[in-house]
Amino acid sequence: MAGFTKFEPINVKTKFIKVDLETSEVKAEVIHQGKLIVYISLNIEKDELIQLGTFEPISHLEEYGIDALTIIDTIKDQAKYFVDNKISDVQKYFDTGHI
Repeated sequence: MAGFTKFEPINVKTKFIKVDLETSEVKAEVIHQGKLIVYISLNIEKDELIQLGTFEPISHLEEYGIDALTIIDTIKDQAKYFVDNKISDVQKYFDTGHI
């Protein structure tokens, strides 16, 4: 059986803009095609999340398994990792080759 897979960029990025290790608060932006669509504020310790904006601009990606809950869960997992591992400078962390 032969086939192929077509890869196309989805142009959805998460930018962590603040990790406060003292308060366990993390702020992130979800950017689609260069435009901010959602701002997320998390408190890891209290398990609280505030979302400003909508994932509507990327609703067409649901057919590929990419939806708001998946993105939020991924952000929560990454934020918890940063707090648990005392990583406050996320950009520096990624710039040094950590993925």
